[in-house]
Amino acid sequence: MMCDKSFMDYRRKRYPITEPVKVRYIDKVLGVKETHLNDLVRQRQLADSIAGSSPIVLYENLMSVLAGTDFGNFERFKSNVKSYRNEVADYVRSKTDNFASTSYFTTCKEGDWEKFIEVYYKPVMEAKDKETKAKLYQGAMNRYQQMMKETPSLNLQDFPKFTYQPRGIRMSLQQAIPAIGLLIFASILFFSLSFVAFLKYDVT
Repeated sequence: MMCDKSFMDYRRKRYPITEPVKVRYIDKVLGVKETHLNDLVRQRQLADSIAGSSPIVLYENLMSVLAGTDFGNFERFKSNVKSYRNEVADYVRSKTDNFASTSYFTTCKEGDWEKFIEVYYKPVMEAKDKETKAKLYQGAMNRYQQMMKETPSLNLQDFPKFTYQPRGIRMSLQQAIPAIGLLIFASILFFSLSFVAFLKYDVT
């Protein structure tokens, strides 16, 4: 986006005030959402505790641990996301002089807009007949689009990358041992009860 000097000056004064407020506001909003999400997690954990003796629940919990989708990994993922959000905000702040640099809202240099107006758009306004005005206007718009294409993109090679590493298989297996033990015990128990009931069954 190209903009004149007055617009650039306005944005340079505005963004150092508004953007930190937005970051703090987002943190508060996400904090409320996280509280609600934690309530839902606690409800699910309570339901699992009540139905903990069910082989189906044991099997679901075991598969969740092995697949890395259990509550422990979920909390770890949320923590990584929050850290990454703060890292990105700090990165942008450091690269834009606390959001005051023109690089935060435009890749154009100061004076580009004035140069474009003087060289390409002023002749349009000074043209007398409609045909010449339309031709010059189309040429000005074509040049504007070409300038936008030629504008170098931001260098984001050092932009922070989001990384998330779930627990390793060894740790997952260690956490899954209680669920595996309970599942084996439940299987043996139900098999034994079924076998005893079969032996007592009168086939005559």
